[in-house]
Amino acid sequence: MQFDDAKIKERIKAAISDGGRTERELHDIAFHMTDWLDDLEAYHAFCRDPESVTPANLKQLLTNFLVHVPNHVAAAGKLLLDLCVWDVFGVGAVDMTYEEKAKQFRLRLEVWGDHDDEPVIEFPSHKQIEEAVSKLDGDRLWGAQIQLHDIYAMKIAISKDPEEGGFEYWEGDISDEHAHFECADRRPPLNDVIRGFQQFAMGDHRWKQDFDWRPRNQA
Repeated sequence: MQFDDAKIKERIKAAISDGGRTERELHDIAFHMTDWLDDLEAYHAFCRDPESVTPANLKQLLTNFLVHVPNHVAAAGKLLLDLCVWDVFGVGAVDMTYEEKAKQFRLRLEVWGDHDDEPVIEFPSHKQIEEAVSKLDGDRLWGAQIQLHDIYAMKIAISKDPEEGGFEYWEGDISDEHAHFECADRRPPLNDVIRGFQQFAMGDHRWKQDFDWRPRNQA
């Protein structure tokens, strides 16, 4: 069984387009309800034939599903219905410290430049983010990226030339034209970038409203 990702997205967007939502909101809801279709396909195949999967492969299948799917579904529920996740079964499902979240979602911060790259910071604290990004000078150090897993990332690149560089983020499959966004202000103040990086790290999505984002292919 294979899913038609594009058709599913279009049907979802058409079904919810009567609520005064922007095209970006429609895209985000459809994205969050489809980015995990490969996980669904794998789980569906197992459910149809439980004996076809080895214990080791089943454990990996469940891990992939549970790491990837719940956050997307929670985001779609919030965007579409203003629903928040709560621990209805009382198992501590939403009780995590920042450090625990950073480790679980493989949060890391990279800073680089023309001469030598800085060490990668695994599970960076707010203070480490501030110290690293504030060093960017467009010369020795000109770029920084904060990343969750391997598909969610925010990057700033600066240059002495105001026409170069940019502030960008990725959300999902990099091959998806809707996954790559750029800030209209290519050189926002570093203090704003630091705040955006810190919010990104915390899972605080106010950075999406605080900056004027547009699809990269329209920039």
